[in-house]
Amino acid sequence: MIFTKKPQDSNTSLSQKVIGFEPEDKPTPTAGKLLLFIMAVLLIFLGVQGLRDIENIPTKPTPLSYCADSGLNTTFSNLSTNNCQFSKYEVKYKIPEIYKKYESTIIEISNLNKQKSNLNSQIYQLDSQISTVQREYDLSLQENIANEDTRIGQTPEQLRQRVQSLQNQKQTLQASITPINAELNKLEPITITANKELEAAVKKARSDYNHDKAIYNFKVFLIQSIFVFPLFFIFLKIYMRFKSNDSPHTVIATTLVGVSGLFVLGITISYLWSTFLQDILKEIFTLIADLPLFRTVFYYFAMLCIIVIFGGAVYHLQKKIFDPTRVQLRRLRSKKCPYCEFPFGFTKDFCPSCGKQLMEKCSKCPKQRYTIMKHCPNCGSEQS
Repeated sequence: MIFTKKPQDSNTSLSQKVIGFEPEDKPTPTAGKLLLFIMAVLLIFLGVQGLRDIENIPTKPTPLSYCADSGLNTTFSNLSTNNCQFSKYEVKYKIPEIYKKYESTIIEISNLNKQKSNLNSQIYQLDSQISTVQREYDLSLQENIANEDTRIGQTPEQLRQRVQSLQNQKQTLQASITPINAELNKLEPITITANKELEAAVKKARSDYNHDKAIYNFKVFLIQSIFVFPLFFIFLKIYMRFKSNDSPHTVIATTLVGVSGLFVLGITISYLWSTFLQDILKEIFTLIADLPLFRTVFYYFAMLCIIVIFGGAVYHLQKKIFDPTRVQLRRLRSKKCPYCEFPFGFTKDFCPSCGKQLMEKCSKCPKQRYTIMKHCPNCGSEQS
C-alpha cells in the first residue's frame, strides 16, 4: 500500500489515508469475499421475507371469482354457480342474482348439451363399426369373385345387411339430435341476453377491483419504501465517505449498497409493473405477434439494450481501472516512466524515452518530488 501523512488539527488524531487500491493489491482476501457473499445472500433472503410480510399489512382486495371470468370467455350455459366464491365487488353489482335469474335456463341448456354429447358419442362409435364392416364386406366380395373360401365367416349379403342396420341406427340417432338443436336454438337469445347482462356487471365489478388493487399496490410500495429507501441512502453515504478516503472497508459498504439498491430496484419495478408496465408490454407483444417486421426490429432493439447495459458496465469498470492517474501510479510503483513505461534505471529528472518531466523541486523544501504525486514525500506538503 502507499500511505502519506497529512498534518492534522490539534483536536484530531494523526491518520493515514490510502491513496488507492489497484487490482494487483488484492485488498480483500478470498475468505473476506466469501463472508461478504454469505452476508449479501442472508440480507437478501431476510429482506425478501420482510418485504413479503409488508404485503399483508394493507387489506388486499379479493379478486373476482372464476365464474365471472368464465362468463366473458365461454358460453353462459357452461357456467355453474355451485363452486363460485363471489367477491364483494360481484355481490355489489348483483352478479350472483344474475346467475340465479338464469339458473333454470342454465340447467336446461346443460342437460340438452349432455344429451347431444351422448348422442354424438354413439354416432362416432357407429361410424367406426360401419367402417370396419364395410371393409369386411369389400373383402368378401373380392373372395367371392375369386372363388375363394371366405375367411370372415359371413357372406357378402349378411355383411351388407349388417352395414345397412348400422346406418339405420345412425340415422335414428341423428334424427334425435334435430329436436335438441332446435331447443338450443330457441334458448340461444336468452343466453345472449344473459351474457350481455353478466358482462356489463362484471365490467363494473372489475373496474372497482382494479381501483382498490391500485390503492393497495401504492400502500405496499409506500410502506416498503419507508424501510428500503432510507437504508439505501444511509449505506450510499457510508460508501461515498469510505470511497473518498480510499478506505479498505469500502468493499463492505459496496456490498451493503448493492443489496439495498437491489431492493430499491425490486420494489420500484414491481410497483411500476403493477401500474402500467404490464399493459405496455402486452401491447408491445401484441404488435410483435401481428407484425413480423416489428418483431425483428424489437429483437434488434433488445440486442442493443443488452450491449448498452452489459457493455456499458464493462466500459465503466475498464475506465475506472485504466484511469490515467491510476495507470501512472501503477507504473511509478513499478519503477517505470508514468508516461511511456521506460525503466527508471536510465532516468533522472526527465524520461530519456519520451522527454516528460518526472522530478521537480518542492516549493516547500529543497528536495526533489515526483511531478505526478499530490504530496511531497519529504515534507508532505501538497502540490500547488
